[in-house]
Amino acid sequence: MKYQIGSEMKKQSFSLQPFEKDMLDIRIRGQVARRKNIITVRYELMGDLGKIDIPEPKQSPSRVKGLWESTCFELFLSPRGRQEYWEINVSPSGDWNVFCFERYKEKRSIDNLREETSVDS
Repeated sequence: MKYQIGSEMKKQSFSLQPFEKDMLDIRIRGQVARRKNIITVRYELMGDLGKIDIPEPKQSPSRVKGLWESTCFELFLSPRGRQEYWEINVSPSGDWNVFCFERYKEKRSIDNLREETSVDS
């Protein structure tokens, strides 16, 4: 999904489809919006939610590696025309992380992930 964003608030709706037809009956839709340097993303998870692990909200969420190993939402951001990008992981628990990659499909493991350090913890 690509679209031009100026200083006024622009919103784009999206819906995600499972890779395989036999996966759980889960659907995700949402909306992404940007105004100047603020990006807002809203995810809506629908379907048979009893079949997936949804962590409870934490009193003190923190930066955590490996959120993708359980239920989390992801957002990928890249400057126009550049290869590097950021992957943002957020959990329903409130835990989060942001990683920086030089290019798409760069070889990686949990031990060599480069956390974005310019984000407040």
